[in-house]
Amino acid sequence: MTVLVVMIDALEPEAGLDVKSAERLADLGISHVTIVRDHRVQAVILDGWAFDAYSSGVEARSIVAGDSPSSVLLPVFQTVLSQRPTTVGRWNSAETRLDLSDKKETI
Repeated sequence: MTVLVVMIDALEPEAGLDVKSAERLADLGISHVTIVRDHRVQAVILDGWAFDAYSSGVEARSIVAGDSPSSVLLPVFQTVLSQRPTTVGRWNSAETRLDLSDKKETI
């Protein structure tokens, strides 16, 4: 999965997607689009498991920004985080419920 961020000046018309643009982005492998903004800049965040920002970034940028001046940010680091379990329980099949009477912290 690759993320691409298209930065557009906030003075430009507000970013959005029409159906044709959404279909074109989906054809590039993009499955998620997020738009964020403040008073200076709006950013369109594109990502998807089948999206390769390095080979399709120019096309994605043109779909999102059109002729508006824009810049692109590519990832330099990406990882997946998950919570660590804090308790361990055992399954009591005779009563079909989770028995947490032997709670133990995992380290």
